[in-house]
Amino acid sequence: MKYLKLFLIFLIVVDATMSRAQIGIQTNNPDASSALDIVSGNKGLLVPRVTLTSDLTNPSPVSSPATGLLVFNNGANQPVGFYYWGGATWMKLETGTGTITSWELTGNAGTTVGTNFLGTTDAEALAFNTNNIERMRILSNGQIVVDNGYTPPYSDNKFTVTANSTHDDAINGYSTSGIGVYGYSGSGYSIHGNSWSTVSVYARSQAGGGTGLVAAGNNVAGVYPTGGAGASFIGGPYGTYSIAVNEDGTGIAASGNNATMSTIVGGSGGAFSGTKYGIFSSTENTTNGIGIGAIGNGGGTLYVPSTGAGAAFTGNDGVFGKGTNTTDGIGIIGVGNNYNTYNTTMTGTGGAFSGFDGIYGHASTSDGIGVIGLGNNGATYNTLADGTGTGGAFTGYHGLYGHAVNTTEGTGVVGVGNDGTNYHTLTNGSGGAFSGYNGLYGYAENATGNGVVGLGNNNSVLYTFSSGSGGAFTGATNGIAGFGTTAGGSTYGVWGEYTGGGNNDGIGVYGKAWPNSGWGYGVIGQGRYYGVFSSGNFGASGSKSFVIDHPIDPENKILKHYTIESPEVLNMYRGNVLLDENGEAVVTLPDYFLFININFSYALTPIGQQAPYLFVKEEIDDEGRFIISGGNPDQKISWVVYAERNDLYMQRERKTNPEMVEIEKKPNERGKYLVPDLYGQPPVKGFFYMGKSIVAKTPSKHKIQSNKTNSTKMINELKTTNSKAEQIEEIKDK
Repeated sequence: MKYLKLFLIFLIVVDATMSRAQIGIQTNNPDASSALDIVSGNKGLLVPRVTLTSDLTNPSPVSSPATGLLVFNNGANQPVGFYYWGGATWMKLETGTGTITSWELTGNAGTTVGTNFLGTTDAEALAFNTNNIERMRILSNGQIVVDNGYTPPYSDNKFTVTANSTHDDAINGYSTSGIGVYGYSGSGYSIHGNSWSTVSVYARSQAGGGTGLVAAGNNVAGVYPTGGAGASFIGGPYGTYSIAVNEDGTGIAASGNNATMSTIVGGSGGAFSGTKYGIFSSTENTTNGIGIGAIGNGGGTLYVPSTGAGAAFTGNDGVFGKGTNTTDGIGIIGVGNNYNTYNTTMTGTGGAFSGFDGIYGHASTSDGIGVIGLGNNGATYNTLADGTGTGGAFTGYHGLYGHAVNTTEGTGVVGVGNDGTNYHTLTNGSGGAFSGYNGLYGYAENATGNGVVGLGNNNSVLYTFSSGSGGAFTGATNGIAGFGTTAGGSTYGVWGEYTGGGNNDGIGVYGKAWPNSGWGYGVIGQGRYYGVFSSGNFGASGSKSFVIDHPIDPENKILKHYTIESPEVLNMYRGNVLLDENGEAVVTLPDYFLFININFSYALTPIGQQAPYLFVKEEIDDEGRFIISGGNPDQKISWVVYAERNDLYMQRERKTNPEMVEIEKKPNERGKYLVPDLYGQPPVKGFFYMGKSIVAKTPSKHKIQSNKTNSTKMINELKTTNSKAEQIEEIKDK
């Protein structure tokens, strides 16, 4: 009866408490905001103690825990502490032990390098976001990638930064006084540039006399001219160096007029051969132009007469000669190798030379001149006024004429500059052989002049542009031929570059073949990797075709297919797929598909039987997959996907040229046509009209005559003179 009374009292208390939806322990007034209020001054709340499993997604030992359920783990499977059920896993509460377990937004104190760190402990990458967009990622292998799809372009790149359509510059090195970008390498490249579009490495100085690029070799300090330059190179022995590795090799070899290449046995820096002219240099300047300039005796400055000359040489006294005959006088006649005859031009010349080596002159005094020539009864010969001497000084109708009669390896003119110790020629001789810092230099002063003029294959007519050119070359077979022989990625057989700037479309290389209608190839390219490669946009006013020998009749026919044109830049992907028992199939596109494509369209073709309900059930997802449905079980389906190209190049192209289809012609192009004859217009109306090749003045032909009697008389007269100085004075008097 006693226990019954106590039980009834307990029920009354519980009923009264529950009626208020609050419970108070050791208090009669639980807080109004609480469901349970426990009051004690020296005791705490002890929650249930359990042992969680090693898998926090396993609710054990609690069955079907409610979200928010709190327990205390004192088992060894998980760190000791309070845990609550988050709905799918047990979540640990921070214990406040003083150990750093998280990074605060306002910074942390008491950290230890190696113990405390920001990052991952597994093989996952670490990403950094701003504006909820990923900007940088540190991969699990230590590679750092900034804004590049987070896949390094090369496996050996440690740090990769890629520009995008918003930020054009990937890395900008800037310094107000020091070094903007500094590269150092113990063995490889300190800085390596590789471009897929226009410029690999761009160097520019904004100073008035600045130099864009300074390169120094042999551990010497880089220098640059005070007036500035595009580039300045300096090295210990050589500023710029070119070498032929064969011991009889020639640095530069040129053969014109369909002539056989000739060199000397010991090789040469340059060797030139031609049936008419081994080498030809002309200046259009009518006041003080110099056809050829050379410096001997280690002189640092080239001196020329104020009236100009066919050639100007700096040295002591390289060559001196005077011809007194007013019609065909020769300033100097040289016959070498015990030849019986010599050859000159009918109009006379400053010098005419025949022999194994056309001419060799040496001045032994500090202000001497190696060779001095005065032709056509000239009243005055011209040398440097300051008496420092020259390699040679020539004055006359022809500044210099050299003829070598050796039929195997004779060289018309041999020149050695830059205080060189050896001369180099081709083993089979040449019109001229030159060694020095610059093998050959031609400069045209006239606004429409040509720096170098070459006429090969024994042609009688020379072609040039009316506007002039750096070089004008005419040949029956090849107008110009360039060969690059170095085994390297930066070797070019022919290099063409337009540097004019301005608002005109300059042309780096222009090729035109214009025989009868239906004939001619403007440019032919052959390569084992690419025959023709366009770094940038590729355009054609005609059709773009694929051509092979006809597989059925390869000896007599050509098979020609044409490309499909579109106002969009499209990529096409195609394939066949077999539907499953539900009439569905998943098509997986290449892993790079989403990186280079947008705006997709689809085409489906059933094979073997109709499939009227065939359709694309799900479009291409974030994994590059789409689902085909509505067909018959085990049916073969051909599919095609068209996509708009969207790689980095096209993104930049759309930003730079938003009007990519219907394009307004530039001001200088208006009124002109890509193919003017289609519209009944003359060639001068064409976009790429260069000014019709014109027939230039036919080069004069001079007969070679023998003046053995006159020359012998002059030589004998010189031999009777007591000294070299008296010879010179006598010639001056004449």
